Amino acid sequence: MIGAKAGSAVLVVGASNLDLAGEVAVVTGLNGRTLVVDPDPGVAAKAEAAGGRAGGLIEFQRAPLAMLPIDADTFDVVVLPGLTASAAGDRPPVVAEAFRVARSGGRLVIVAQEKRAGVFGAFGSSPTIEPADATALLSNVGARAVRHLGSQNGIGYYEGRK
Repeated sequence: MIGAKAGSAVLVVGASNLDLAGEVAVVTGLNGRTLVVDPDPGVAAKAEAAGGRAGGLIEFQRAPLAMLPIDADTFDVVVLPGLTASAAGDRPPVVAEAFRVARSGGRLVIVAQEKRAGVFGAFGSSPTIEPADATALLSNVGARAVRHLGSQNGIGYYEGRK
């Protein structure tokens, strides 16, 4: 549901799901680019290993997620898989920065553990995000055509276009 294609430039903001980054790297191929940005320097080796397991190349750059050292309008797809791990107050600046580096017409994709409904939702140990919060984060930065793409196994996919 990420929507990467061969030759795409894809940025993964945060290293919470390096297997996803590895799969994206395989899809983008030799003509594309997959970059993972995370503030933890220990992630570099893990990102390289995830790319190797999947059969693709993952670049890594160390930086704060709310201050990406990337030129504006650079990436076709920007994936935000770690927003649920962020404190709610940290989410808007991270999404705003992701929006800045997406090219015009590019896509921002939030991949998030969704809050479970009912009694079982109270017992979840994984950080979650409300679907309304995910779409609001995208809308608030100016993304167009914001929508919930779908859910699978408790993971929600949300997108907006720049």
